[in-house]
Amino acid sequence: MSDLAITPRKQRIIEIADELVCGMVANGALDPEDETALERACRQAVQDATVLYDSAIEYVS
Repeated sequence: MSDLAITPRKQRIIEIADELVCGMVANGALDPEDETALERACRQAVQDATVLYDSAIEYVS
């Protein structure tokens, strides 16, 4: 396995974070042209997605 391989957990967290950020852009809550705000939103979305994913795994386990 390569060092660049993404685990299924990381891949799903990326997908969830992407959905969160895309939703904010679609709703007009985030301007995709504002790089600073976009970076901040992406970082927060990854944190939120990580908590969400880990909680869901714990719930179904």
